[in-house]
Amino acid sequence: MTENNLKPYIDDFFNDLDLYDDYKNGHNYKDLLHASVIRFLDFENTYTAYEIYENFFMIYQITDEDKSEEKKVKPGHVSESNTLLKLVNMMKDYEDHTGKLIEKQRDHFIHSVNVFVLGLAIYSQNVNYQDIFEDYIERSPYEKYYKIGDELSREEFLYRWGIAALFHDIGYPVEIIGNQLAKFVNDGSQSISSKYKVNTAVNFRNFNELNTIVKVDPNFPEIYRQDYPETNFINLYKPTDIMAHQIFTDLYVGEDIKAIEHFDELSGDLKKLIFHLNNFIDYMAENNFIDHGFFSSIFVLNSYAALMQKYYNDKEKEKYAYFFYPVVNSATSILLHNYYRGTLQNEDFNLGKLKPNQNPLAYMLILCDELQEWNRRPIGVKDLKKNHVNDININISNNKLNVEYILKNSSLGLGFTEDKEDLINKLLDVEAIFINGLNVDITTDLDNDTQIEDNMVSETETPNILLRNIEEIARASHERYSEIEASKGNPIESYDEMDASKKLSSVRQAKSYPYKLNLIGCEIVPQSNPKPEHILSDDEVDFLAVNEHEDWCREKRNTGWISPKEALKNGLITEDIYDQLMKANEEGFTSNVDNKYEDKEKGIHVHANLVRFEELNSDSKEKDKRPIREICEILRMVKGNPLKIVQTNLRRLTIQMHEAYREFSDEEDIPEFNELPFEVKYNNYKQTIYINKLLSELDYKIVPIEEPGDAIQKFEDDKEITYLAKNEHNAWYLKKLNQGYVYGPKKEGMKNPKIKQWDELKSNYKKLNKKTFKKLPETCKKVGLKIVKT
Repeated sequence: MTENNLKPYIDDFFNDLDLYDDYKNGHNYKDLLHASVIRFLDFENTYTAYEIYENFFMIYQITDEDKSEEKKVKPGHVSESNTLLKLVNMMKDYEDHTGKLIEKQRDHFIHSVNVFVLGLAIYSQNVNYQDIFEDYIERSPYEKYYKIGDELSREEFLYRWGIAALFHDIGYPVEIIGNQLAKFVNDGSQSISSKYKVNTAVNFRNFNELNTIVKVDPNFPEIYRQDYPETNFINLYKPTDIMAHQIFTDLYVGEDIKAIEHFDELSGDLKKLIFHLNNFIDYMAENNFIDHGFFSSIFVLNSYAALMQKYYNDKEKEKYAYFFYPVVNSATSILLHNYYRGTLQNEDFNLGKLKPNQNPLAYMLILCDELQEWNRRPIGVKDLKKNHVNDININISNNKLNVEYILKNSSLGLGFTEDKEDLINKLLDVEAIFINGLNVDITTDLDNDTQIEDNMVSETETPNILLRNIEEIARASHERYSEIEASKGNPIESYDEMDASKKLSSVRQAKSYPYKLNLIGCEIVPQSNPKPEHILSDDEVDFLAVNEHEDWCREKRNTGWISPKEALKNGLITEDIYDQLMKANEEGFTSNVDNKYEDKEKGIHVHANLVRFEELNSDSKEKDKRPIREICEILRMVKGNPLKIVQTNLRRLTIQMHEAYREFSDEEDIPEFNELPFEVKYNNYKQTIYINKLLSELDYKIVPIEEPGDAIQKFEDDKEITYLAKNEHNAWYLKKLNQGYVYGPKKEGMKNPKIKQWDELKSNYKKLNKKTFKKLPETCKKVGLKIVKT
């Protein structure tokens, strides 16, 4: 559940809103939309987000209902297929199902609703923007806008803004496909050789088919040509021409365009815009990018134009003006939300900051799209690894826009706020509506969760060297298990005698070795590797055995097996069978037969060992420990290319960092790393993983000394040192709190004088933390590593 301070601003917007359909046709749309926005702010998820999409279209769906007449009822469509809602759902489905295939991608479904809500909040509080928007509407030839009496109703903003904000990303699946292609080709080529540098592009051979409004009524563009005679020379069934004209009107000419009557008199800038947009597909391909806003704008225009021609098939001037003014305005704003920065501000067009009076809707969309950072679900591979904004505290007035991003136990990197402010100020004339400008801050809200997770998920892929021998390793592991069981009087079938499903279990176990080893900072390499072989300690075996049991349980559950408790609860077994199965976990039980019950005809599969590792008896625990303990021996048995276990670079760095700390710390009797309890060693290793993540936020990375790149001798300034030390300490602090540690003046038992947040920490402890990072480049060097700037 999200808590932010947008609700009062939203209440202000709706309190001063009157919807035409409510007071003319007796609906209650305003309250429904208001309630759905508040519910979304209370419970931000896909269900409440979609409710807003649906409610918006309930009010503004283009149907055969004539809203210009009071309470007019006539037979017509009970329902109408909504192409834009379909595209919204398609966008969500593409995001949900393709995230792992893309490097960078965040949620756009809920994001678009948050953009919509933020725009309503800013409009409600900033009179400067309201006046600019009203002036923009009233100076156009369009007279059919929403009014209350003779005054502009804020419903005009709601309608135009709703289209622009809610649908500005519906073309994102096109970009997803392009990014998928790029990732696949790049990953594939890099797997062959790092020398490959491959650029990819999606080619649209028949793009003109999409860049054409369906022709239902030949009189469709007549109204536009009456008001703008120069459009006699523009194809008004072509979305790119329409939007080029809108951009030219807004950004170059303003009110002085009506005098042009011949194509030769058209401005060179308009010709240039038309040419560029009509060839934008080729431009994107040549420059290796996809602008989803371009496709979103075309989908919006095509969808509305088709519906309006279907229902507004007469020659009344006001009917088609409804398309060429508000809808084209919204669609062009969608185009501009990326196109302005990516194209119109480059050297080809060289436009400066966008002013709100040029196109207030595009201005608002760019502003809100850039500011909306909170609760954006990471989807892409790289975005899943980054920290993200959890909430927002915002203060909106005529004078100032203060945005405070709230993070939980994390950070966004140095310069994030400055970069955000600089980007928005480069794009927009912010002072035109906020006299004292924009201010962006970050606050970290520490709670009982921690960035250093207890169960670290390994990012190591199964090495190719292991895949080539995976079945041999699985066979060797199974045969060792078979020997042990036979010695106990429990003979089991050989590997070759097993059916495929049972072999898969052995293969699953063998494939998991690299992942398990990575949890303790180890990896599998050829025996020829110069690093010394690492022999697993008893503590490491015990730790990884728990992980092995969890893997086994996951496999069983995903292949139809359940625990005795679940089976009894669901009436699948009797209490006698339940009691018999539960005895299997009592000490002294060694049978490999009586620990499961099956009724294959009924599809019942129950296993006594589907419990927590702690609930197993010693014999069952040994089944999980044995394959871990014997990994080294099994890897040596690989024919032709024997393997071994070594410590990873980060684990070796962990040890060296501990030794460096022993040297410069004023604490007494700090044991050597190898003398530390396993849990402390493990936590130190996780801390190093976290430090590596912090370095990446500052565009640094730790690499072997022989890799390309100049090693940094020290960090650029104290600001970076403080950033690293502060975040590392706060993560450690939260971890200790979760383990039950408390503050105490001396280090004894569960008390520690460092159990305080960074800002409350004594200066001598801060200096110690900072010294760790000051010495980090030197520490890396001692274990054959270096820090490079990426």
